[in-house]
Amino acid sequence: MASVKTLTVETRSKGGTGPARATRRSGLIPGILYGTGIDPLMVAIDTKTLKLELQDPYYHTKLYDLKVGSTNHRALMRAVQLNPVTDIPIHVDFLRVDPSSRITVDILLKFVNDDKSPGIKRGGVLNIVYHDLQLSCPVDSIPEQITIDLSGLEVGQSIHLEDIKLPAGVQVVHSNRDYTLATIVAPSGLKSDSSETTDEQNATPTTEESK
Repeated sequence: MASVKTLTVETRSKGGTGPARATRRSGLIPGILYGTGIDPLMVAIDTKTLKLELQDPYYHTKLYDLKVGSTNHRALMRAVQLNPVTDIPIHVDFLRVDPSSRITVDILLKFVNDDKSPGIKRGGVLNIVYHDLQLSCPVDSIPEQITIDLSGLEVGQSIHLEDIKLPAGVQVVHSNRDYTLATIVAPSGLKSDSSETTDEQNATPTTEESK
């Protein structure tokens, strides 16, 4: 079962721009808690607490127990709005979830063992096509990341969706199992040299008759 972190939030009585600004001036970030057929609840969370959570690259797949008074709500941090100038969070959306249900989430891909890829050792470059995957998984078993092993890959070889192993109960939402996630490509210098060699091989020799 995925680990769950408890966060304490307060309720807000008023929505709108003015009350939201007042909330931020008091050291809190306004937010909303919604989902599972229950009426949305306006909340506010401590600014420092939220900033600390946002430092975790996997915050969007982490389960939280939001403590509102004496009630806990299991939730995911679904969206965070940032100030376009300062990048300071100004609003947060929490999605209330049923622990026994499934949910669709975007999970980060982590590529490992590049030092064991012959293609990369010889100067090849890892060209990542997708940095994450949209997966359907049980709420209590959301993977933090999907690890992709680069061991043994040569220049020109690719990793396809069908090549990766997913945790039990986790399914890919994308229907095309053959689409490419990443490829080991030749460095630009090698491509240029190869192209020039091919051109030389295909060139028609100049003879006295052709002059």
